[in-house]
Amino acid sequence: MKCLIFLRFRYEVAQSNVAYILDRKEVELYDESELWKRALVYWTRAAAQGYSAARVKLGDYYYYGYGTDQVTFDISKKKLFTVINETIRLK
Repeated sequence: MKCLIFLRFRYEVAQSNVAYILDRKEVELYDESELWKRALVYWTRAAAQGYSAARVKLGDYYYYGYGTDQVTFDISKKKLFTVINETIRLK
């Protein structure tokens, strides 16, 4: 219950914990594609607050297309980081 309260206040640790649980598919509330989308939302929020591990996860999600529109595999690193930075600024 505390985790849900902290999520509402944009508490980075709670957001990254929820994202981690969704990422590992430790809940059976949603189908796989919905899990990826929800985890991406929480990783993005945690990354926007400066959590470096969440930024790495964002890179993974965009590179592999988890929870996003499929990104081509020949994407350059510069483009990948641009997409991640734009996403963080928009959220």
